[in-house]
Amino acid sequence: KNPETLYYGAVCFMTAGNSQKALSLLQRLLKEHPAGIKLEWKESFAQAYLVCDQPRKAMPFVEDLSEKTQGKKRKQWQEIRLHLYLSLNMKKEALEYVNWLIRNYPLEPKWWKGLAHLHLRENRYRPALTALTIKGFISPLTVQEKRIVADLNMTLDIPVQGVKFYEKIAGEKIEPDLACRIAHGYMRLQRTEDALKWVEKGLQRKKNHPRLMLLKGDLLYELNRYREAAEAFETAARGRKKPGRAWLMAGYASWNAGNVEKSLRAFKHAVKYPKQKKSARKALRQLNMQADYITN
Repeated sequence: KNPETLYYGAVCFMTAGNSQKALSLLQRLLKEHPAGIKLEWKESFAQAYLVCDQPRKAMPFVEDLSEKTQGKKRKQWQEIRLHLYLSLNMKKEALEYVNWLIRNYPLEPKWWKGLAHLHLRENRYRPALTALTIKGFISPLTVQEKRIVADLNMTLDIPVQGVKFYEKIAGEKIEPDLACRIAHGYMRLQRTEDALKWVEKGLQRKKNHPRLMLLKGDLLYELNRYREAAEAFETAARGRKKPGRAWLMAGYASWNAGNVEKSLRAFKHAVKYPKQKKSARKALRQLNMQADYITN
């Protein structure tokens, strides 16, 4: 009949690893002594329900603890409350709560990160970028957060900022994927030479990387460096599972470089692939007509 006896009995079972028995005692305590539940006891209620995978039943206790505890404990329960809203797909509650947290604790980076996470889940890229940018002013962004900020800038057509963040996380030995992203950023800024430099950096990390080689070919072609472009396209073609476009572009590049023989060979490869078949056949006809004209 003593509520404290029930409570400490439940704590003993929790400590012994018998969460179900602990929860059973806590439920009995709540039923028989509803007015005698102390605030610190509610932590055990919340923990027991969470351990027993009943997060919705834990929610009232977590909400109460997030409002009535103090100091570090309060912040911990606030984090748990927000996490529960997210894991239970309570979108409205999560958004309202994180906005309340930001209004009351605007210098806590965790809440800005939480707000960004909420917006990202709903594909709301602009407010997500705003939240992460503010978080970055309060505390340094992690490498993963910088990557997200860079991706968001590119998605929202702000390549200057996107490239800036990509370069910050690139380091000395740049990974091919990151090299591609930086190069594409510079391409959108119409800075072809800078894009090519980053492609070369990526190729230093992984020689003859098919995607980087294809991009290198595109950049060299744009710079009218056709002979080099043809070599890059041919190298890319040999490393790709679907090399149709690489062979087609190798044909055009060799044609522009004046190497008809290599051009014909590349187009004959390209004609084997459905997406490039029509263009390759047309190019072959034109080349054959050109050869006939020269012969006659």
